[in-house]
Amino acid sequence: MAQDRLATEDAPVAPLRLLGEGIDPGDCVWLCADPIHLGFEQGRLTLGSQVLQLGEAEMQDLLQALAPRMAQIPGYLHLRAGAAGSGYAYLALAAKPLINTTPPSVARGMGGIVALPQGPQAAAWTRLGNELQMLLHAMPENRQREAAGLPVVNSLWFWGAGALPPPRQSAAYASILGADPLLKGLARWSGAAVVPQPESGRDLPPEGTSLVCLGELAAATQSLDASLWRKRMLALEHDWFAPIAAAHSSGRLKTLRLTALGSEATLELNLRGRDRFSFWRKPRSLASLAATGIRAAADD
Repeated sequence: MAQDRLATEDAPVAPLRLLGEGIDPGDCVWLCADPIHLGFEQGRLTLGSQVLQLGEAEMQDLLQALAPRMAQIPGYLHLRAGAAGSGYAYLALAAKPLINTTPPSVARGMGGIVALPQGPQAAAWTRLGNELQMLLHAMPENRQREAAGLPVVNSLWFWGAGALPPPRQSAAYASILGADPLLKGLARWSGAAVVPQPESGRDLPPEGTSLVCLGELAAATQSLDASLWRKRMLALEHDWFAPIAAAHSSGRLKTLRLTALGSEATLELNLRGRDRFSFWRKPRSLASLAATGIRAAADD
């Protein structure tokens, strides 16, 4: 491996998400530069548990204030906002920065120190982040947000650098259901149809293989809110899991793959059409399934 390359590279989230926002990323390298709120919790730096919903005018004021400092970055091309109201921002560069980064969805709930960029150019990007924090602190828009009881924008989160990879020749799914910009970008890149997510599992497309991403538990998990997690899990059971189980039992749903992502483990269940006839199998608890997955991971 060349010395100027990292052993582990970030996935090119930035250009894929731009694509999902309806913006052509072109051929240059993009880096997510998302406005965030950093705070202190129990003596440690933490990342706010929600994406800041900034208005279009507010986002443009923020980017204009930061653009002169950003222009001093080697290889800087330009800084731009995502689609109106998305709350995302992007930095265009001539070359990929030599850093490993952490997605904000992973960093939330972690100590901010361990989530800082790593790699040969990490110190420069961390220093840039500190300078931007001072510029943001002086912005009148932040004083207005604070007076309104809103979280202030006090930093940018750099992550997901890369150029748009060549498009896939064939999509793994006929349709991808959801509104998340990254999910939509992956669909467009792979050639899959982008379909609005229905309100429940009763309204899935009748034909073809579909991918649905249910993110209702993410915010509760990241904020360690057990009550909210239970409430949303019950809603998922009623709106999604029960209707999908009924569709599988009746034979209308031929196969099902359920993947539950976690910070330390991933649970994956696969059901085929013939599995609905295995009536002698007793239901297993979530804890026992998780224990089986942990043992399998340890054996590997």
